[in-house]
Amino acid sequence: MIIRPYTDADWKSIADIYNLSKPDELRGSVDQRAFLPLERDARSQRLFRESRILVVEDQEEVLGFAGNSGNYISWMFVHPHHRRKGVARLLLEHILTSLDGKVKLNVFKNNHAACALYQQFGFEIEREFVGNLNGYKTKAMTLRMHMRSRTSPLDPSQILLRNAAPTLEEGRLFADYLDQAADGFFRIMLGRRSAEILAKAYIQPGHDLSYQRTTFAEKSGRIIGMISGYTAEQHQHSSDRPLQQSTGWALPRMMVVSFFFSPMLRFIETVPEEEFYLQAIAVKPEFRGAGVGTLLLDAAEEKAKSMGARKFSLDVYIGNKGARALYEQRGLRVVSRWPKRIPIPGFRIFRMVKEL
Repeated sequence: MIIRPYTDADWKSIADIYNLSKPDELRGSVDQRAFLPLERDARSQRLFRESRILVVEDQEEVLGFAGNSGNYISWMFVHPHHRRKGVARLLLEHILTSLDGKVKLNVFKNNHAACALYQQFGFEIEREFVGNLNGYKTKAMTLRMHMRSRTSPLDPSQILLRNAAPTLEEGRLFADYLDQAADGFFRIMLGRRSAEILAKAYIQPGHDLSYQRTTFAEKSGRIIGMISGYTAEQHQHSSDRPLQQSTGWALPRMMVVSFFFSPMLRFIETVPEEEFYLQAIAVKPEFRGAGVGTLLLDAAEEKAKSMGARKFSLDVYIGNKGARALYEQRGLRVVSRWPKRIPIPGFRIFRMVKEL
C-alpha cells in the first residue's frame, strides 16, 4: 500500500468509496434518509475542495481516503472490502505527522469502530452534541488531541520507566496500547469489550498478557508508552486460562477468530529457546519521534540480557516501514515472514531478530 496526494483522476473512486461507506457511518446515529451521494451533496463537495486529501492505493486501486482542513480532520473513509486491513490507521498516522497543536474531528456517536481507532491514537471526547445532517438530527461527538511539536524532542530525564501495576485502570491502558501495536487485532478477536476483557486478564500473574510482562513510560505522572515481552521459558509456562476466564460470553468469538487465524498465531507464538520476544511496543501519537520508543526498546533489551536471553525478537507488519527502519537501525534483521508463499493483504508479518 502507498499513500499519495489526491488527483482529479481519483474522483470516481473517491465518490464510490464515500457512497458505499457513508450509510454505515450514519447507522444508529441518524435517519438513513439523511444520506446524499457525494455527487449531489454540495456542502460535502465544498468541504472536500477545502481539504488536503490523501489516498491509499494498492496495485492501482484506491482503497480509502482521508483529509484535513488545517487541524481539523475532515475526511476518513475506507472501501468496505478493505476494512480491518490497516488502511484507516495508515491514513490517520500520515495526516497526524503533518499537524501540530490541538487536532479535532467530529464522529457519529454510534460509529464504534471509528471511535475506538481515534481513542487508540489518543483522541478524547471534548463534547457530545445533536447536529443536523440534511434536515435530520444526528448524535455526534467532537474528539480532540494535542500533537506535540516534532521539533522538541524530550529530555530522557523527563521520562520514567517503571514496572506495571496490577490495577484495572492500568489494565485498560495496557489493552489500548496492545491493540494499537497489534493493529486492532484484539478488538477483532474479542469485540467491543476487548479493553475490559484484556484488563481483567492483565491483573492476573504468570501469563503473556500479565502486568508482570509490562513496562510503562511516564511523563509527569501520565503514561505515554508501553512495552510488553517475555522469554521463551516464560512463554512455555504461560496459560491461556486468565484470558479465557475474563472473556465470558465473548469466548466463542475468540475461539472462532483464533481458529481462523491459527496459522498466523502459530507463527507469532513460536519463540525459540534463549530468546526474548517483544510482543508489543506502543507510544502515544503526540510523543512519537521524541525518543520514547528508543528508551522503551533500550529497557526491553536490558531486561532480556538480565534474564539470560541471547537473542531479541519481534514481529512487525510489512507495511509499517517506519517501525521496521527503526528496528533495522538497532541491528534487528528479518529472518522469516508470514505467510511465506501466498500474500494476504493486511496480514503480512516479518519476524526480526538480533543477537544480544
